[in-house]
Amino acid sequence: MNILLINHYAGSPELGMEYRPYYMSKSIAELGHSMFILAADQSHLRKSVPAAGHQSIDEVEYLWLESKPYNGNGVGRVLNLFSFLIEAIKKASEIIKWSAPDVIVASSTYPLDNYLAHYLAKKCGAKVVYEVHDLWPLSPMEIGNISKWHPFMMLLQVAENYAYKNANQVISMLPNTLEHMVQHGLDKEKYHYIPNGIYLAEETAAHSLPAEHSALLADLKLQGKMLVGYAGGHAKSNALHKLIESAKSLPELEFILVGEGMEKSALQQQASILTNVHFLPAIHKLQVPAFLAECDILTLVWNDSPLYRFGVSPNKVFDYMLAKKPIVQLLNTEHEPVTKASAGITVSSMYKLVDAFQKIMELPSSERDAIGENGYRYVLEHHSYSKLAEKFIKVCEK
Repeated sequence: MNILLINHYAGSPELGMEYRPYYMSKSIAELGHSMFILAADQSHLRKSVPAAGHQSIDEVEYLWLESKPYNGNGVGRVLNLFSFLIEAIKKASEIIKWSAPDVIVASSTYPLDNYLAHYLAKKCGAKVVYEVHDLWPLSPMEIGNISKWHPFMMLLQVAENYAYKNANQVISMLPNTLEHMVQHGLDKEKYHYIPNGIYLAEETAAHSLPAEHSALLADLKLQGKMLVGYAGGHAKSNALHKLIESAKSLPELEFILVGEGMEKSALQQQASILTNVHFLPAIHKLQVPAFLAECDILTLVWNDSPLYRFGVSPNKVFDYMLAKKPIVQLLNTEHEPVTKASAGITVSSMYKLVDAFQKIMELPSSERDAIGENGYRYVLEHHSYSKLAEKFIKVCEK
């Protein structure tokens, strides 16, 4: 089976996020099928800009379409979105000849790519699957406080309804979306839940840490310190200011924050009076397992959002579980994997976060190890890309 995946923001370990198309493509290939990825050259999620045209990355096939550069989430991003869709329509024949799709998957966060998917499908007789990352337009409306009567939100709402009604099958990465989708026209028999996951082959290819990171971790361990690790973005959405606030009440723990982002300088200023919070530069994705292995507790903090009522599927948590470490998480939703896996403690409010760290810290090492093993077993059973790819193929075969 040939699958054409339309994902505006698709990336790779070298290019940066989004990673799911890359790992799903590799895992689908292991099952004897082929996935071709159609993406825009411009994306705010990637570390670098690929050249427009065809590219093979680790035997994953991409076609990068030229699109308008942009910054932020304003008009520039909307123009980028439409420039990608228009370019794809112009190159429809080339795209179909390149991928010869049996199934076309619309997977670009925003639902407008469903129109493109159906346009291409009619030209080649393919079926269409809608893969939902976030619920648009609900996400920009609730996060950005944008009125549902905003012209662009109205356009997105029409596109979402069209997608649910017309797709042959629908995949949700979030666990609690069925009711919302049915309300917007989905036949529940078409619904499938396939979350994010981990790619086990990367574990054997893991890289060692940079000297700066290794030196700090070794020094703290020599002092007998217990290390709390975070690896990821330093943006407002990552809510690391809450973690730093908690660190003030936890002098027994050393907090190691690895990554970059717009808020990093402000976070460093907030932590300037603390001696137990340390900032390190971002590392390559393949180096992350080596960092996580050196930590005793791993952590993730979220800002409050009503969108989390639909659940979450965070790659970071699955990486943490694979590291066999207990997790302390601040997140207000019932639909999250840490609690389900008994892989740590999830608290819903800031004032409980310090208590959660103290509870994990005071456990015997054998009990912390057991919690880490819970997460490891859970992520292998439910979130390995080899198993997710099998589910993905079954949906496409429908």
